[in-house]
Amino acid sequence: MLILKTMKHSLLIFLISFIHFNLLAQKNDLTELSESLYSLDTMSYKDYANDINVDSIALVTGQKIIEILKEQVIKLPDSITNFTSISSIDSLIAVYTYSYSSGGTRGDIDIPVIQWRKKDGSYGVLGKIFGLEIMFYEIFKLPSSDKDLYMLIGNEKCDGRTFEAVAYVVQIEKNNLIVDYPAFLNQSPVLIYIDDVTSYSNDDYGCIACVNYDNNTLSIINTGADDEIKIMSPDGNFTDIKQKNTTLYFNGTTFILK
Repeated sequence: MLILKTMKHSLLIFLISFIHFNLLAQKNDLTELSESLYSLDTMSYKDYANDINVDSIALVTGQKIIEILKEQVIKLPDSITNFTSISSIDSLIAVYTYSYSSGGTRGDIDIPVIQWRKKDGSYGVLGKIFGLEIMFYEIFKLPSSDKDLYMLIGNEKCDGRTFEAVAYVVQIEKNNLIVDYPAFLNQSPVLIYIDDVTSYSNDDYGCIACVNYDNNTLSIINTGADDEIKIMSPDGNFTDIKQKNTTLYFNGTTFILK
């Protein structure tokens, strides 16, 4: 009986120590990440001029984010302003974005990372999304009777005259993230709207690079003469679908032109 009590006591100490060690490791990982992001946020065009490879530093920071997201969600102090996150209404998918200066007229470069929750509670992570460098700000779960489909909407500044909006649809199937689901015209997972603000008269830009989704309908209105609306295939090819007012309706399987 005494031996059994001793074994239980030892096991309890081991479990407490194990939990404490893991919590400490997670805290250290997040502290290190916060420091890396803060350092990245303070870099500017001067660092580019001094031949500092800012892109390589950003790549290392991104890899840290990916490794942490494989194990947990990330919550950082509000003082870290170049890191944001959004999640779907059912909390099954989230997008984390870290940013750093481009050193030019583009402004910040935004790098998104997708995390999704598997059926066993573990996480999957996708760090490269068709080479997209964009700040996703909304996630919509699309109405489908037999698929878990999520549309991510975001935008970015490309240069001094153009802005870009992106709608990207992914599917969670069992434990996998399907990145090439043909959500637009039954062809492509990605819709891109390139808004050339110099094509407006009297500087009447209206809403810049805006994509609106409501009542199963995706709308891009008041486009300028030099604006472009395209869908992008997984192999990088583009198909132009621009109309003066481009509206697409989601029929439960794919978006079709109205």
